[in-house]
Amino acid sequence: MAKNYLYFASNLVTVGGHLLGADRAVLLAADDFINANPVSATSTALYFKDPLRLKSDRIKILLKHGNRAAGGGFKNVMRALSQAMNVNGPNNSGFIVFADEEADNATITGAASKEKEFFSAYDKCVPDSSTLTEAAGAVVISKVTDDEEKSGISGAGATSTDKGLPKVSVVNAKGKVTTTCTFSLVGLKGSSTANDVIGVGTDPAHLFQYDAATMGTIVEAELACQTQAAGGGTTDVNIVYNSAALAEDGAGGTTFGVNAGGIAAGASVTNTSATATDNDFIYITDGDGNSDDSVFTAGLYTLTLRGLLS
Repeated sequence: MAKNYLYFASNLVTVGGHLLGADRAVLLAADDFINANPVSATSTALYFKDPLRLKSDRIKILLKHGNRAAGGGFKNVMRALSQAMNVNGPNNSGFIVFADEEADNATITGAASKEKEFFSAYDKCVPDSSTLTEAAGAVVISKVTDDEEKSGISGAGATSTDKGLPKVSVVNAKGKVTTTCTFSLVGLKGSSTANDVIGVGTDPAHLFQYDAATMGTIVEAELACQTQAAGGGTTDVNIVYNSAALAEDGAGGTTFGVNAGGIAAGASVTNTSATATDNDFIYITDGDGNSDDSVFTAGLYTLTLRGLLS
């Protein structure tokens, strides 16, 4: 079978390559593909080995495309990528243009007359070239400098006073999806009713919203304690799934992601049975009803959901 190489180009192609810290056009071996991250309903991150860089061993291709209803979505993008990586035939040169957005660009000679080109299966995913600005178009190429943590998808009511909003990461490795959420209780409070939501203020206090299409069917949920809860009246901190948008003191219910029962620092509890329903919100709750209006002064936890995509 021929060895294939995938070509990606952003809408601003310049010289300098990796010496600039971010390539504008790259040719990557299909064999160097590592994994993919469903960043959102309309964007997908691809990761490849990158032996050229001294400070990073991965290169990230961020693709912006249509949602599932428009023919895009994570699964369709993955199907297109798989087809491109495995193209084989008598006319296959090994050079596969997967996503080339270079067009209408006056920065280099000839770019203005060059048409965008996308691999046929990926073109059906509706690549989004509506923004022809460097690092904001349908193809964004960069080196990996962080662990893809995101802090903008949690409810404002889950904002701690030491760490801010929870940090959430979703990583897909060949259909095995790991979603992690690290959160602090410092500055949050609970109520005197068991299974009520822990948070602050009147804003929704969810950690994040479960999306089955990107996070897969949950087969295991684990809550690990780095620093045990203190100052809020309870150490019994649980994780629950609920379809409603709830603030602090809201009735979280008993659909447990993890019924932890007051785990100590360095310990963890795993649940291999209960699973969330698509679009459920995920909350921290008081397991024993011993919380009060005093705020937590300590408490750092990591929730890990392990899911499978069919």
